[in-house]
Amino acid sequence: MDNSQWHAPDGTKGIAPYQARELLIDCFADAHRGRLLAAVENLSAEPDELWVRRTVASAIQSKFSEFGLDFEKPTPQSIARVADALAAEAVASGTPQVVIDHHLNEMRKVIERMPH
Repeated sequence: MDNSQWHAPDGTKGIAPYQARELLIDCFADAHRGRLLAAVENLSAEPDELWVRRTVASAIQSKFSEFGLDFEKPTPQSIARVADALAAEAVASGTPQVVIDHHLNEMRKVIERMPH
């Protein structure tokens, strides 16, 4: 598990919905990069940061779809719902609670800066 600590961007400026979605991808990729890379280390192809981001983006897009939410036009509520669902899955997969709590708190900062 990669325990780096992703942080929401500093500032008070608003965050557009598409930016919040991309930040959710960045946040989840940071929290799970180590686990994803370890899971595929025996593949002949070498996964890289782009592979991690695409894998995470696909998982997040699937979660939006599962809930009937619009991945292309996320709302504060949809970002929060998906983040909470991803956190629940992370608990089930053994991600340390401290990592989950940190990343959820950072995403809440992002959501607070989205237009409501």
